[in-house]
Amino acid sequence: MYPDPENVVLIKRHLKSKGFGDVYSESSLMNGLHSRMARKRCLTYKDYLDLLRDEEEFNVFSNNLSINVTSFFRDLFVFESFLEFLKIYMTEIIDRKELSDIEIWSAGCANGSEPYTIAMILHKAFEHQLSRYNIKIYATDVNNDILSIANSGVYSQTLEKDVPHSYLDKFFHQSNSKFVISDKIRKMVTFTYLDLLSDSFPFNELDIIFCRYVLMYFQKSHQKKLIKRYYELLKPGGFLILGTTDPIPSSEQNIFIQLSDHDLFIPLSNKDRIYQKPLSQEQRERILASFPEEIFFCEWCGKHFYTVKMLNYHLKQSSCRKGVLHCYICGNTHYSRTGLVAHLKYSHYIDQNDPMSLVFNRNIRKTRLSK
Repeated sequence: MYPDPENVVLIKRHLKSKGFGDVYSESSLMNGLHSRMARKRCLTYKDYLDLLRDEEEFNVFSNNLSINVTSFFRDLFVFESFLEFLKIYMTEIIDRKELSDIEIWSAGCANGSEPYTIAMILHKAFEHQLSRYNIKIYATDVNNDILSIANSGVYSQTLEKDVPHSYLDKFFHQSNSKFVISDKIRKMVTFTYLDLLSDSFPFNELDIIFCRYVLMYFQKSHQKKLIKRYYELLKPGGFLILGTTDPIPSSEQNIFIQLSDHDLFIPLSNKDRIYQKPLSQEQRERILASFPEEIFFCEWCGKHFYTVKMLNYHLKQSSCRKGVLHCYICGNTHYSRTGLVAHLKYSHYIDQNDPMSLVFNRNIRKTRLSK
């Protein structure tokens, strides 16, 4: 295909005139364009521009661009990691009421495989506590055709290669060579149309937002806008989970912006793209009251952290990184984050990648950063 910048510009102008604007990233737009050109056997951009002026082709093009390729249990390791953080959230942060609502949003849910996966994992993990938690999952997408598939809960036999047998036997039944999601899982999920770039969302005070493999399709300005909206929609202590190939949100990339003197989100795992909205003062005091003292404390800025991993990230990103680290379990002195992490792991058997070992280890008193 020969370069034809003039007609590419004309295609972009046409899309903008139809309301697309400068929403999608350049790579997403061009991939979608080349895919449709190949399907329609167009040899030049001008040929496809003539087709794109037809309303039917425009609708097909826009729908294809909005489809998020997904599957059941995609990146299972992310869900396994997230469950560990969620257990802490449910036991230490959510108010101990007779019945607690846990509200989750799956943004860009496509054919429903992600929200149904979330529902199955939570149902299995908290099966004996479901009477205490009212779990609601809101699943949204901009493509009505694919939402109808999701709402039906009926899938081809190809899902058998993605769904573990223990989940397949427990949460699906077969009908006419198809797999049908069980009613108890279907009732946990509500599907609805929603444009992520709309001015208003039909919910707030969420506990968890899944927006996986969606940000990567948008331009940076829209990524920042969505991140800020997610922050506003989440409860303090709530979670944001992105796709593992989505851009890593950071101040350097101007994606994780700052609202005041604190970070918009705390990175619990950059590898798994799991982030947490900072806790409220009341939540922090309640959690800290269950410990003799703060676990990790930075003397330079006064912030405290619940894991070595969080302290390390803070030291790496802030101006507090030049100092001497003392382990208050044994008093050992270290001059680098790597040294402290290795010391904790091999001397005290505390792994920085296991948040549970730190949160529930009552032998730790305090690790301070000394000037």
